[in-house]
Amino acid sequence: MNELRLANIEGKISTVQDVLIRSLSPDNPSTLKGKNTWNWVFPEKTENARVMIACRHKDTTAGNHFHTRILGKDPERFLFIDGKMNFWFKDLFGGYIEKVIDTTELGVVDIQIPSYILHGLTVLSDKIWFIEQQAEAFNPSINYSVAEFEKLARSLKKDIP
Repeated sequence: MNELRLANIEGKISTVQDVLIRSLSPDNPSTLKGKNTWNWVFPEKTENARVMIACRHKDTTAGNHFHTRILGKDPERFLFIDGKMNFWFKDLFGGYIEKVIDTTELGVVDIQIPSYILHGLTVLSDKIWFIEQQAEAFNPSINYSVAEFEKLARSLKKDIP
């Protein structure tokens, strides 16, 4: 069995209230082209910016992990383009938020997940499409599991008098 890692805490510990979910405004609603065009800006001073394009299918899950403060994952940034999903977020203090996000109602949705927030999604429509801003290609070793999240949460409770 693999040993569970204990993530290091750097800086402020985020809560689920720090998760950002917002519909993007179209570039120019007064024209047909502008009404169907959006810009999603990379953070300032982003080097080696990459875009991951992902398609996930009905009833599959993704995520179920968290990240520490690392380049490109602080915050983790998704642009949800098409479909319907159930997205949930949990913080180290026990806070929990669950949202159904449907692009037919909300349009294009920007989702920003800060460090130390456990998160996952389940696809509710036939499929979903999203892109993610990344500093490097997908690297599973930077993901911490649900079990590692619980280990970190327990370690923090020991430190509280």
